[in-house]
Formats: sequence, structure tokens, C-alpha cells
Amino acid sequence: MTEIALEQFKQAILAHYPDLCIVSISFLGEGWANRLCLVNKTLIFRFPLDSNSEQQLLREIRLLPVLSPELPLPIPEYKYITLNSEKYPFAFVGYEQIPGVSIPQPSDTLRQATWWRLQAGAFLTALHRIPIGKVRAVGLEGYPTAQAWREALTAKHAPYERYVCPLLPTAQCKAILSYLEKSLNDERMVAFSPVVLHQDFDFHNFLVDLERQQITGVLDFGSISIGDPAVDISPEIQPYYRGRIDTGWDFRRDYYKRTGALEDLLYIRTCGHEIPNQEAVQGRKLKEIARIWS
Repeated sequence: MTEIALEQFKQAILAHYPDLCIVSISFLGEGWANRLCLVNKTLIFRFPLDSNSEQQLLREIRLLPVLSPELPLPIPEYKYITLNSEKYPFAFVGYEQIPGVSIPQPSDTLRQATWWRLQAGAFLTALHRIPIGKVRAVGLEGYPTAQAWREALTAKHAPYERYVCPLLPTAQCKAILSYLEKSLNDERMVAFSPVVLHQDFDFHNFLVDLERQQITGVLDFGSISIGDPAVDISPEIQPYYRGRIDTGWDFRRDYYKRTGALEDLLYIRTCGHEIPNQEAVQGRKLKEIARIWS
């Protein structure tokens, strides 16, 4: 992030919170949808990059206070909420930093450890048990039936063909589209009962204390929705998950594994803004698709 951008964020914060004495401000991170700044080494301010990201944030503002009492781990509590600003084109928020470190690329040793799987399983079990009516009451739309979820996945066929297939060999694209059609017509795709989903649950979105062997917080509920619980539950976490494992679970887990990189490429091609290291990320996704579909 440039110093000019950092100064813009500082001025946007001060315009709405003049009593907040900013002693220090630094760039904390940049994801595909937001930029983060650390203020006074204790406050995190989150700035969406586009209108879609802003809508995700507005949804979180409504939802997180409903989710927090139901969950066994801390999640962000937005203390500073700015819905309209002359200094920044989108809504932005600030919250007290949750202790812990982010490890986006964990070692194999950490991946194989049991302690985080137990805690992740308990967190997702609690999240999935939150009554859908509670979140719908504060505006989470999602897909309240398995059939609605399947229809949403089917609606991505044309965008995949338009935006992703031009990057792929013709034979590979035909194989993918054929697989998608067959999979989504399979009754195992609708064998689940919808739940409240995080939908981006992995090490890049939770904080840990390695010395105490503890997950200290879960971040980024921008993709939260209502849908298939198998989306959240990786094979590592499944033994510690206490929700219902239905008869189509493994079939759908395989589907999500096969289509994850397609989904990421579709986002990159249609989001309307550059993501960090976009060319390199796109190259990795194409290699992943080639490996899966070779």
C-alpha cells in the first residue's frame, strides 16, 4: 500500500472519530476484498475495495452481534462503524484487535496437530446449530433449502464457460462442464439440511496462540451464507464435528474440491479490481485446475 493510500485511510478515520488520537497507523494486510490498517497497535480498521465487498461488510455489521453470543471463540466486535463518508467511497469499520497470529500457510506439522481441529470442530458445530431464523431476521438471505443451493451452483455454469473456459484447453473445459452438469443433477447434491455457513474457514481466517495451542479468534465473515455444511467441514475437522453427516457428504466434498479453483478464477475475472499478486494467483489456480482435471 502506498503512503498516499495510508494517509487517505487516516483522514477518513479522523473525519468521523476526531477524538481518536492516532499515534501510529500502519498497513496490516490486503485480501481479495478489503484492506486492513492497524491503528495505535490495538485497533484494526477494515476498508472494502468495491461495492460488493461493502455489501458483505454491511451484512457482517448486522450479523456479528447475533452470532457472537452463540460461538465458543471470539469474533470481531465492530466498535467504529462508518456507513457514509466523504473521505472514503465505501462503508468501513474498526474493532479491537483480537490476540493471536495469523498463519495463512501452516506447516504440515501444524496441519496435522489435533488441538486446533478440536477447537475448529466445536466452533463450526456451534455456528451450524444457530437457528436459520435468527440470521434471516437480520437480513442474511442465503439458500434456505438444499434445492435453492443447487440452483445457485447451477447458475454459475454460464459464467464459468464465459470467464474461465477461455483460459483452459478446450477438452478440459468440456470435461469440466460435463462433470458440473452431471453432479448437480445428482440427488446427493440435495441430501443436506441447510445451516449458517462461514464459507471461508481455514487458517487464513483464524488467529492462533501456538504456545498455548489455542485458536484465539475467527475472522472475515464476508462470505457468510445459508447452505451446505460440507462447505465448512474439511476432512481434517470432520472427526471433531458434531453436526449431521448426510449420505451425500463425500460426494459434495469432492465437488467443492474440484470446483474451488474455478470459483476463485471466476472471482478474479469478474470482481472489477486487482487483487494482490493477481497474475501469480491466477497462474497457481490454472495449475491447480490442470492437476485436478488432468
